[in-house]
Amino acid sequence: MTEPALSPAPPGIPPDPSSRPPERDGPRLGSIIVGLVILGIGLWYFADRTLGLDLPDIDARDLWPVALIALGAWLIVRPNR
Repeated sequence: MTEPALSPAPPGIPPDPSSRPPERDGPRLGSIIVGLVILGIGLWYFADRTLGLDLPDIDARDLWPVALIALGAWLIVRPNR
């Protein structure tokens, strides 16, 4: 026997909260990683330019393999949807 189709709630009555999918709690891992990368770049620039620390120069051509490794690790570690 088939169950009857659910009809939308009449106007003025809020929908049943148990029928909605659960909301995610807290920030996602990807957001945290991107934030940490931006923070790291900003701190590196600040220490090099403002504080005058003698930090080694990093060429962007040297960083693209690190970006690929980080992307691959994130794809493996992220939770399945």
